[in-house]
Amino acid sequence: MQPGFQPAPVVGAFAFPPALVHVPLEARLRSRPGWGFGAVGAGSLLIGGAHLLYWVLGGFSDIQALEVAAGGLALGALCVIVQLLRLLKPITLALGPEQRIGVYVGGQLMRSIVRGDIVWYRLSIVNTLREFLAFGMVGVGGLIAAVVYLAGASDANIGYLLPIAWTITAAIACIGLLGNSVWTRAMARHYFVQGGGKRYTVVFQKTDLRRLGWLQ
Repeated sequence: MQPGFQPAPVVGAFAFPPALVHVPLEARLRSRPGWGFGAVGAGSLLIGGAHLLYWVLGGFSDIQALEVAAGGLALGALCVIVQLLRLLKPITLALGPEQRIGVYVGGQLMRSIVRGDIVWYRLSIVNTLREFLAFGMVGVGGLIAAVVYLAGASDANIGYLLPIAWTITAAIACIGLLGNSVWTRAMARHYFVQGGGKRYTVVFQKTDLRRLGWLQ
């Protein structure tokens, strides 16, 4: 052995528990990807439901007009399912000794990696500002338009139904996406989790990163 040489620690001696419930809370780092799919899903369901109601009330005379209703309901259901899967099967990292990290999906251990397998993905500041501006303008504009349509709506005129539905949809979806952009871009960092097998994309809040000393 060369003078001053220290053998590398045996990292294989440590094993993460198979279930996340056995990992201390202070050693966990949970991905919080936001609610973008939920916002789009809510807007799509609203549009699909409004077109279906409009057809039932006699606003449409052609059965093909139901294509928008079917498309909106299908897209909304798909987005809601994706959002629920994200909530039910979150990705959580468990910090162990010697820079070992356990990757848990849905509370179950998938694999063990090292700190170097986590790569920071730098988001574009220009794209972030574009999202803030676009979602903010459309969301506020939709909200104002919805108030205007609601103020002039008549109980005897179903012609207001679709304009109100579209403007409320724009307001709900875009304001929700604006909040999601703030949560996932301004208040968080994105990382790729590698280390063999499936690569995961995770979103960690900066407050959690500071708590664990990953961000100053």
